Amino acid sequence: MKTFIEILKAFFIALGIIFFIIILGLIWFFISDPWEIKPLIPSLIGIEKNLSENQELIEAGDHPLLSTEQENTLKKIGIDPASLPTKITPEMEACFTKILGAERVAEIIKTGSPSPLDMIKAKSCL
Repeated sequence: MKTFIEILKAFFIALGIIFFIIILGLIWFFISDPWEIKPLIPSLIGIEKNLSENQELIEAGDHPLLSTEQENTLKKIGIDPASLPTKITPEMEACFTKILGAERVAEIIKTGSPSPLDMIKAKSCL
């Protein structure tokens, strides 16, 4: 009976040590964030971002022809709306047509909202 108690005691001590090592590993993993998971956590658990965190995106008025939503989208992908021209020249339109295609340019003119991918592709035209 005494050996059984000693074996049980050793077993629980080993489990305690393993548990402690796992806790230390999780703490290290959370602090170091090697896979950059922390920015994804709010969206994974359904918490909306506070608009005050993105105050620089809320400020509008950098470009007179763009809506606030379009300006915010441009800022998110790294394009400064103030640096965009206020008028599209025929040379720019030809460049857009060459890069994006005539159908997509006609669609953008019709809807007035290029996608972020369109902006990245046509960045050289601006």
